Amino acid sequence: MITQEQNLIFQSYFSTVLSTELKNNDFLASDFFESMKFGSPWVKDEISKIGIDNQGLLLMTLYSMLVIPKELIQNEFKSEYAEINKYLSTIAINTHSDYGNDKPVVNYLNHIRNSVAHSRV
Repeated sequence: MITQEQNLIFQSYFSTVLSTELKNNDFLASDFFESMKFGSPWVKDEISKIGIDNQGLLLMTLYSMLVIPKELIQNEFKSEYAEINKYLSTIAINTHSDYGNDKPVVNYLNHIRNSVAHSRV
């Protein structure tokens, strides 16, 4: 039995995969999409213009991969998160942080999470 937290992570992941597969299968060029009726037809026109793989979807994908898991399972996987931060510290260049809790070690995952959560990516 999966937990509610795991279920949310899976659902977010599956939604991202669905969007990716719609793009991979050229859904916007399909007869099905062409025949779809939208409650607001202008939305369909805009989707046709921007496509499936757009900045909005990228932000939602990053949110589902970085923010949701961090909020739900970080405490369960503390050592794994620490290892990721340790790795990031070895490849980071020219790091500067104004976060008081980043001394002496910068919490890169926290910065990445905040950047995505506040749409600053």
